[in-house]
Amino acid sequence: MKLTGLISPNFSEDTLEDVYKVFPPGIRIEGRTLKVEKYTDDEFRRAERMLADLVRDLARQPLDFLMITGELFLSYKGPGSDLDILDLVKTITAVPASTVLTAVVRGCRALGLRRIVMASPFPEDQDERLVKFLAHYDIEVVAFRGLICRATSGALSRSSSASKTIMASRW
Repeated sequence: MKLTGLISPNFSEDTLEDVYKVFPPGIRIEGRTLKVEKYTDDEFRRAERMLADLVRDLARQPLDFLMITGELFLSYKGPGSDLDILDLVKTITAVPASTVLTAVVRGCRALGLRRIVMASPFPEDQDERLVKFLAHYDIEVVAFRGLICRATSGALSRSSSASKTIMASRW
C-alpha cells in the first residue's frame, strides 16, 4: 500500500471519493485542508503561512508522495511560485512532492502540448493568472472559460462531478 499526502483547499469526502475513482488500487490518501475562503491575495498569503504546518503534520506519516493542489493559491505570486512551494516542502521533508500546476506543466510537456484550451470553476480574473502562469512555461491558453463562481466555502468544496455537470451546461 502506497500512502499519498494531499493538501488541498477543496479536500473533502466527495473529493476523496472522486480521487479513488481514478487512482489505481493500492494507494491510500491522507489529506489536509488548506483553508482558502476568498480569492484574494491577503487570503492566499494567510493560506501560505498555514502550508508549512500542514506539510509538517503530513510528514509525520510514512508518506510515499505529497501533492499540493489549489491552482489559484499556487499561482497567486506568479510564474514559478509552484517551484517556491516545492522548495519550502524540501526544507521540511525529503518526501517526493509536486503541485498540481507543476504536474500540469510536466504533463503538457510530456505530451508535446503547447497550445491548450482551459475550463475552470474560477472567476475570469483568477483564470487570467493561470493563463500567465502557463505562458511562462511556453504553454499558450488559446481560449478559456470559468464558471464564475463566488469564492465561498460551498464553491470551493464543490465536487468534481458537480463541476462537470455545470461545465457541460455552460459550454
